[in-house]
Amino acid sequence: MSEQEISREEEQSGLLTAIENTDICSFWYFPQEKLITINERTARMYSCRREYADMPVSFAEDFVHPATRAAFYEMYRRIDAGEDTAHASFSSIDRKNWCTVTLTTIAHDETGRPLKAFGVIQNISEMKLQEAEYHSSRRTLSSIIDALSKIYMFNYYIDLTTGKFKEIVGLDYITSILGTAGDAAYAFRQFTETLIESNYKKAFEDFVNLDTLAERIGSRQNISLEYLSIRMGWCRASFIVVNRDDEGIPVQVGFVVENISAQRKKELEAKESLERAYEAANRANASKSAFLSNMSHDIRTPMNAIVGFSAIASAHLDDKERVADCIAKITASGRHLLSIINEVLDMSRIESGKIKLLEKRVRLSVILRDFMDMMLEQANAKDLRLSLKTGDLLHDYVYADEAKLQRVLLNLVGNAVKFTPAGGEVFICVSEKQQADPEYGNYIISVRDTGIGMSSEFLPHVFEPFEREETSTVSRVEGTGLGMPITKNLVEMMGGTIRVESEQGKGSTFTIELPLRLWEDMEEEPVPAKDILSKKEILEKMKKAVLGRRILLAEDNELNQEIAVEILAEAGFLVDTAHNGKEAVEKIADSGEGDYDLILMDIQMPVMDGYEAAGVIRKMTEGWLRRLPIIAMTANVFDEDRKKALEAGMDGHLAKPIDVSILFSTLYEIFK
Repeated sequence: MSEQEISREEEQSGLLTAIENTDICSFWYFPQEKLITINERTARMYSCRREYADMPVSFAEDFVHPATRAAFYEMYRRIDAGEDTAHASFSSIDRKNWCTVTLTTIAHDETGRPLKAFGVIQNISEMKLQEAEYHSSRRTLSSIIDALSKIYMFNYYIDLTTGKFKEIVGLDYITSILGTAGDAAYAFRQFTETLIESNYKKAFEDFVNLDTLAERIGSRQNISLEYLSIRMGWCRASFIVVNRDDEGIPVQVGFVVENISAQRKKELEAKESLERAYEAANRANASKSAFLSNMSHDIRTPMNAIVGFSAIASAHLDDKERVADCIAKITASGRHLLSIINEVLDMSRIESGKIKLLEKRVRLSVILRDFMDMMLEQANAKDLRLSLKTGDLLHDYVYADEAKLQRVLLNLVGNAVKFTPAGGEVFICVSEKQQADPEYGNYIISVRDTGIGMSSEFLPHVFEPFEREETSTVSRVEGTGLGMPITKNLVEMMGGTIRVESEQGKGSTFTIELPLRLWEDMEEEPVPAKDILSKKEILEKMKKAVLGRRILLAEDNELNQEIAVEILAEAGFLVDTAHNGKEAVEKIADSGEGDYDLILMDIQMPVMDGYEAAGVIRKMTEGWLRRLPIIAMTANVFDEDRKKALEAGMDGHLAKPIDVSILFSTLYEIFK
């Protein structure tokens, strides 16, 4: 070895010795033996062994985290391949320490292969922590900006001390006008001139005035302004405080803008909806006020007749013909008053959803025949021609709510008769169209008249509650104006539709399309409706049937009690009375078999109502009491009232005011 080489080796050796005596961590690597040796201080600092064979695998498995081993292995591969220097950064398995290692070859063998390398270790854990915090902060800031960009179309950072702005998130066309940074006051002037609708320019100029901004913000966190943009529609601009000085004065703010067009649209729609609801409520109130006014007139008219003719009859008691005429007119007025009350109650029940369909097997031809028999008398009384055509009926047997179907027909034909002058005509046509569903028939019911018709202005309102066309002709015709709304609701309950065509002075045509479920089993005929006989016919048939029959009448109202007792006694019944349900139960309990043949039971009574009284009687042990007929006689006249009476153990249901023919027909069916 030459003196120069010896001198260089001594210098290197001295340098290495000096390094080992410093705080620098180091180790030796021997490529040919795959061995490293670590000085004591380094091993102690990194909690590792002093010597590792089978390098770099053994050290990596003992110290290097798997995620960073690739770089660690690559450093040793490069040294083994003959490179002079190689670097690697890696972390410890527990991720507590990060290191950067520089490995330098300092000796070769005679063939030039690496013989010895010196490694210097730098702990970069603190730097990695700062780097991680930096990236985390950047990610957080990016997330915040992303979140803001979803709310705000663009936002800018403004330093009020310098008057400068910087774009954080922008829109291309705005950036092209304002740039990404610069003088904020100038930018706002450009913004106002090019992007704000003229009606909002002055308000926007005042809002973005930086000279007064800090004072206007004051102690608040933000201030906002809504304006109309030329390109973006409705927007909301806000200044948000970022920093304040020691005196609490805002010095840095954010300027953000969000598009609120959708929100304003919803608010406008909500406002319009409220206005429509308000107008509808006003119309409804006006209609109801008009309705109440009409009802006042319509109710007072028959009431005036009842009171007036009662006074006339009282003043002419000796004139039988005059008294009989007064009584007939009182009876007609009472029936008209009852029809008004029934229509108002029906409309109320329809609107509350309390009316239900009660379908049963019926024959349309029978319903139409009975209906025509009922209406012909009214038509003849007005000198009208009433005709029915049913030539195109394919199926006669259907399931239907007979009472509601008759009510629909009665309302339509009754109106046609009412509003058609003498000598006119009313045509009823019932036909059936083919339908895809074989289980249903599609029935068309048309009612056409040659009456006074309706104006085109009123026609759209004909099915609205509380609406009634006022003309010189109509105002003289009795009615509540609820018939058509009730009809429409009943038709729709049955799954059908109704429409009307009319021309003033020429008449009206109402057309119903109604799907009805077919009944193909012809072996069992529908149960026909019971014939309602006249009082005279019933009295003649009951002369023998009522002899010795005794009725218990449970009725708390003395006037109603007096009326019922008089009617029943006139027919030949023996009548005992009870003033409430409890008294009726006590009389039945004290009686024996045969003492009473029937109970007429009011429902709404003090102490004990009719339902409860009937239930108590049915639970008594005597067998004859379970067979004793109990008939409800009540002003509760709706379908559910009938059902409730039957569920309480009663055998029938009669409506008040008492219809003598129906009362006697019911009693005759029981006693015959």
